[in-house]
Amino acid sequence: MNETLTREDIVRVIEKRLRGEITQSELAHWADEKFTLWDDDKLVYDEKHNDQIDEAVYALQGCEQPDTLLSEADLRQRIAELTRP
Repeated sequence: MNETLTREDIVRVIEKRLRGEITQSELAHWADEKFTLWDDDKLVYDEKHNDQIDEAVYALQGCEQPDTLLSEADLRQRIAELTRP
């Protein structure tokens, strides 16, 4: 059975970034890793929130690049979106 990626998992890793426990580059790498696992059918996104999770993972990929850099406000907005019922 494949691991399931949830909105809560994404919120936890963004919170780690906001606390300075991981770098922006490490956050982007985490998202790339999750996408690769999903693409290889080794990870599934929580069915109830598939689109939201897909959008979040996409937004976090490359978030360390100057043209796609996510600010603290952007990350907090992403958390707010992921924690809506």
